[in-house]
Amino acid sequence: MKEKIRFGVVFLLILVSGFFWKQNLLAQNNLKIHILDIERSKQTNFLGIPKNVNYTLKWALFSKDRGKTAEVNYTEIPDYVVYYSANDSLFNNTQKETVSGKNLVTLRHLKIGQRYFFRIEGLNNGDRVALSDTAWAISGRTLSASTEEGPINWMDYFPLSGRFPMQLLGQGRIFEHSTLLGKFAFHLIWWSFLFGLLIWIVTMKNLRLSRIFPFKKIGLKSAFYVMNYDKTYSGRISKEFTNLLQKWQKLINEAYKLVESPPMERNQMGEEMIDLDMLQKEYATWWKNVGKKKIEKIEKDLLHNGYASYPTIRIVQAGLGNHKINGYRWLEASAEVDRAIENRASSELETLKRKSFLEWLWNLGATAPLLGLFGTVTGISVAFAHLATLGADTTHLKLVKMLAGGINEALWTTILGLVTGIVLVILYYFYKSKLDWIFSKWEEIYVQVSEKL
Repeated sequence: MKEKIRFGVVFLLILVSGFFWKQNLLAQNNLKIHILDIERSKQTNFLGIPKNVNYTLKWALFSKDRGKTAEVNYTEIPDYVVYYSANDSLFNNTQKETVSGKNLVTLRHLKIGQRYFFRIEGLNNGDRVALSDTAWAISGRTLSASTEEGPINWMDYFPLSGRFPMQLLGQGRIFEHSTLLGKFAFHLIWWSFLFGLLIWIVTMKNLRLSRIFPFKKIGLKSAFYVMNYDKTYSGRISKEFTNLLQKWQKLINEAYKLVESPPMERNQMGEEMIDLDMLQKEYATWWKNVGKKKIEKIEKDLLHNGYASYPTIRIVQAGLGNHKINGYRWLEASAEVDRAIENRASSELETLKRKSFLEWLWNLGATAPLLGLFGTVTGISVAFAHLATLGADTTHLKLVKMLAGGINEALWTTILGLVTGIVLVILYYFYKSKLDWIFSKWEEIYVQVSEKL
């Protein structure tokens, strides 16, 4: 019985001494935490622009005994506290994350472009028993294909940068690997496209049919006739303007009736002939007393309705003004009015072209593919220059990869230039055809009014 008691006391002493030995080991701070790795994963928006970054820290636990260091199981320490601070190596303003039973932690949604400092403490029953050195990492750094790290330049994501369209296409690395001249070509092509879009907005604004013809407010039905100019015109043209044109047409028809029943005279042979002198006098008298006043009334109504800002109205006014002056000149008024209207219509057409900068769409559309070809040629020349520096031990596979990769990168400037050119040229021809329709509509309006002039 005494032997059993003695054995139990010895066993208990061994357990107690082991416990105190372990606590003494921890208390002597012979354990060291070593940060093995800091992995980064960026979260980006749909443009590829980084919004925030996640850091995953991994660590190991080492013990030092009699000058020798050996890795021990990280579970020797039950709790770990990870401290992290932005741009503060002294951890005055710090955040922390506590983990148990693990040797890694993920810190989420940290800011881009900040230098973060990390430190890990090991806790046992609330007491610090191990500590790591301070580690740091910069968020907003990217790993390139050459395995070299470099900071992300915010200018690369700026909408005016030539890298921006390549990032939209998921080919941002093509821009990064391009030559200096290649990047310059990317910038010029993208600027041409943006400038073309700006011109398109100006052109679309200045060539709206509602700015050229006196239209009434748009209705639900006519809203579906955006591409059908004839239906748009017939569905939206102002009734007041149509009535004024009809008044002018009635005036011309009324003057034409005077010619239908002209004064007659007999010649020496007794044959009846039109007395041209008398007809001219009657026609001039009628025009002075009736026709001219009606023309002035139509002109006054045009101005009264606030139509002076429309090119179509200015063309009609040019015809009315000339008709008022030359209306008494029978057989000559038509030619004079035609000349006035054609001159005014040509002038208004050139004004529309100048205000809408339409020719610039063609210029930019024709230049963009040439800029793309320039970037491609310079890129290919650099690729071949690199091939010339290769040694004799270069394998065929490596040679093909280098050549194909260089040509692929260089061809992207031509692709972007062609796309830009195609879009801008299509826009140019679209609005050119619209201008042609506008000019033909002006001619149609005058022909309908003055057929009997």
